[in-house]
Amino acid sequence: MTEQERIAHHEAAHAVLTVLAGINVAAEGIDLAYTNPSTGSSGGLFGMLFDIDLSALKSPELEAEQQKHDKEIQLNGGIVAAGAASDAKLLRLDPWEALQEQPSDLRMMRDLLKRAQLSSSQEVEEDHIRTQLGEAVLALQNPIIWEAVEAVATAVLTHSPLPGADIETIAVPILKRLP
Repeated sequence: MTEQERIAHHEAAHAVLTVLAGINVAAEGIDLAYTNPSTGSSGGLFGMLFDIDLSALKSPELEAEQQKHDKEIQLNGGIVAAGAASDAKLLRLDPWEALQEQPSDLRMMRDLLKRAQLSSSQEVEEDHIRTQLGEAVLALQNPIIWEAVEAVATAVLTHSPLPGADIETIAVPILKRLP
């Protein structure tokens, strides 16, 4: 497997779980030529996850909001973890090790937990991240979800950048076969 194919699958995994969650992929979609200026990493999926910021809240209001948004927080963390889950699947790596190789994704997951005030200690933060990563790994084990990832990855390798509307056109019919 080439590095470009790995990146295509990594970004496609983010995109497919985004679509599966009912979140629109941004118009820019996936661009394999994109280079993150802060990390130097290649490839990118453009979209907006977790627009909630609970950092100014205090107890008991905070706990109520955390409970209210728990599913969204976990879902968004899982979407971010999906790239590392794909890397682990393709390269036969331990998922946690694969995530450590993706500093921008790991930083995004940590930022999500900080904004949700769920990173009270390093141990608590790691538990949340491991749970979200486990959900992403589990999702990508589903043959239908993985078929959608492969279809999007194949398309982006042929046509990069691949617009969000095209990603949805490819992924939605496959994902509709889920029980």
